[in-house]
Amino acid sequence: MTIPELVRQLIRGHLTCAPADEAALAYGRSLGLPHDLLEFYALSNGAYLHNTDEYGGNIRVNDRWWKWTVFPVRELRDVAQMYQVESTCPLFPKLRQWIAIVDVEDSDCLAVDVAPERRGQIVDCFHETITWEGYNSVIANSFAELLSRLMATSHPYWLEESFVKYGVH
Repeated sequence: MTIPELVRQLIRGHLTCAPADEAALAYGRSLGLPHDLLEFYALSNGAYLHNTDEYGGNIRVNDRWWKWTVFPVRELRDVAQMYQVESTCPLFPKLRQWIAIVDVEDSDCLAVDVAPERRGQIVDCFHETITWEGYNSVIANSFAELLSRLMATSHPYWLEESFVKYGVH
């Protein structure tokens, strides 16, 4: 499914934002975001997925609780910065190339890898193991794949026993 098709589907069942302005898109380009993510931001500068009650929700917007948040482009930052990882950490250079794009509760996030050799891969970032080599799973090969999967279920599909990861970092 294309990004425009996914956004149309997102509009029907979730909460979308106004498109990002050109300055915000330029910021996204400066981060090295892949094309599909920039295309998403040109149509919706963030989103809130899966309306729920306050006990299952992560954030309250428009008097409704939402489980997951796709961050607006201006709120994007690298994982090393998000988790305040010290520069002496062996994974620090890699974490600087992971841009946190989705808040999935409990201080955890999903990040897009912007390194040229892994550009576009989506990594599950668990705050307690973020600095441990081999504990960060690649859960999608593109933002389009991730968005499609996130809209399909309100459960973290990447934690299911049956889910086959694309790799680990």
